[in-house]
Amino acid sequence: PKGFEFFSVLLLDMSGSRIGDIPKLQQAANSFIDAVPVGLEVGIFTFDGRTTLEQQLGFTTSKSAMKKAVTALSNYKVVDKSTNLYGAVLEGIKKLKARKAKAATGKETSGFMVLFTDGTDQASIKTAAEAKTAVDDARKGDLSFFSIGLGKEINKTELQNFGPDGFQFAGDSSKLNTAFQTIAAALKALSDRYYLLAYCSPKRAGSHKLTLK
Repeated sequence: PKGFEFFSVLLLDMSGSRIGDIPKLQQAANSFIDAVPVGLEVGIFTFDGRTTLEQQLGFTTSKSAMKKAVTALSNYKVVDKSTNLYGAVLEGIKKLKARKAKAATGKETSGFMVLFTDGTDQASIKTAAEAKTAVDDARKGDLSFFSIGLGKEINKTELQNFGPDGFQFAGDSSKLNTAFQTIAAALKALSDRYYLLAYCSPKRAGSHKLTLK
């Protein structure tokens, strides 16, 4: 933990089609929170048809704060019943990059975005190509992308493009918990792949060489 900063954007579709099943989404989001590794910062953002994301919780390692934000979704009010899916992907990437830019000097960072939706883009503000290009470019900078799709209305190909590091499909809301837990396990596996190797030479001066094999 002293050498790394891990952070994740949890991006939840709260457009009109989602409101009838908030309790199932809350349960699944909480199962995700329980399963993510301790020390991972999570920021929770929601979207509907608007051009901007709604921040429900800033980046924090507090799982109790995360769950409190998820509980508060019961009071969510949809402003625009359309779905700005492509725009949400682009805005989520901005949130990840902004958090990465704030990392402490000398620390290694790794960021993740977890996108959940039960539909397709209806707002037509941005394009699928713009969103996919942004994801592909961001992956070159130690950012990883996962997606979860619910129901028959989703476009699996698009969501796989937005979740190239892991895509889960839930045919109905009863399978949401498993989908979220699977993605959480993938995040843990990615964070566990990092190791910090430190060496302090007993020689304080003079010429010496250390070889690692």
